[in-house]
Amino acid sequence: MNQWRSVLAGAGGAMVVVVTGSAFFVNELLPSISQHAINPSGPIYALALLVITVGALLLLRWWPYLLLAAALLGVLIVVLGLPDDLGVYYPVPYPLLAVLHYVPYPLALVGTLGCAQSLRDRGAVVAGLTGGAIVFATAVTGSIRWLHGPITAPWYTGLITFGLLAVLPAVWTLRRGDAAAALPAGRPGTWQLVATGLVLSLTIVAGWIGGQMTALHIIPWDDPWLERLVLGTATVVVATWLTALGGPWTLAGTLTGAAILVSVVQPLYIAVGSLREAGPAGWVAVAAGLALGSAVAVTRWRVYGAVALTVAAAVTLVLTRDLIRLGLHSGERDSRVYPLLVLCVAATVAVFGAVAPALAPHGAVPAALGPLAATVAVGGANTINGLDRWSSGAEDGEFVVSAVLALVAGLGVAGLGLARHLIGRRTRGAGPVPAETTVAP
Repeated sequence: MNQWRSVLAGAGGAMVVVVTGSAFFVNELLPSISQHAINPSGPIYALALLVITVGALLLLRWWPYLLLAAALLGVLIVVLGLPDDLGVYYPVPYPLLAVLHYVPYPLALVGTLGCAQSLRDRGAVVAGLTGGAIVFATAVTGSIRWLHGPITAPWYTGLITFGLLAVLPAVWTLRRGDAAAALPAGRPGTWQLVATGLVLSLTIVAGWIGGQMTALHIIPWDDPWLERLVLGTATVVVATWLTALGGPWTLAGTLTGAAILVSVVQPLYIAVGSLREAGPAGWVAVAAGLALGSAVAVTRWRVYGAVALTVAAAVTLVLTRDLIRLGLHSGERDSRVYPLLVLCVAATVAVFGAVAPALAPHGAVPAALGPLAATVAVGGANTINGLDRWSSGAEDGEFVVSAVLALVAGLGVAGLGLARHLIGRRTRGAGPVPAETTVAP
């Protein structure tokens, strides 16, 4: 019974990730007249994000309370941060606006993945839904905001209400904490914290370096794509090296999660944008992708299913590589958008769901699939966008790169699944350890 309450809380946490992530990634709660008040690339923001995220990892044992705090802040986002039906914003003091913008998302993300870690194999669907929530908060809401403005508060009200109600039973059941969710004791847990802190600190360094390169005319001030290319590439390389400090499982999980995120975010953004006149059909396709990916994640064959879905997503991405020109720019609806939405969302959910059980015995789920994968994914997305725009301007090349990254994610899932199988087989073959060992004279 307790595990099912945790599964319910994890599903609710994914809903909280959608609401708080929309505020975090696409400034969903910021009125346009106030966006200058908070600089997402500033050093204070990056330092605060580092402290909040590392603090949440230290408190993983108390993941129900992390989700409860994030859900309550999400309620404030809906009540105070979004405009009413007339487009009027409530007057919110800037300090509170900054708290609502930056604090709840890392708490929700780490808390939900902590829930997935504590559930081991049953946490696969929770981790999968968390991956789906990340791409929903970045690509789907970002595209809608770009085309139509902020999403109305009733939509977020339903999500945050479900999330809050789903978390409450776990808060009571696990009111004394959940030791299964904590980081591993000793050096492995310490190195995961060190790796996470160092990787997140790259955002501070990258912002300063970018400003210095522009000031010294190393990068032309009117060529932002070159800056994205340089800083994005550096972020991926350095973050990958630092992530290795957390151990091979942390590194493999981070790169696999980042690969699928980078692969699907831009295509989903474009696909949703091309369906701006299609009514609820796009939402139905996204929901079908969530259902398909979750169905794969709950089975014993989640590794095979995830690999199959990444291959299917890669093929679809190649076949729809001209979609960015036909659908988004001309406004003409293309029926290929629907399988693209379904397969990209399903592949993300399935990959996260297949990776989490392999990382859970090593305590690496929250760090690897959360802040580490997100940071590498941001650097990878900037690298791809910068290279594609700066070198040739051929935008449809992004879909081909996305297809390759989907295949890379599939290889990562297969490798992790194989490693887990071999370790389990070796453990079973070793048999029970004898209580005493007799040594011949």
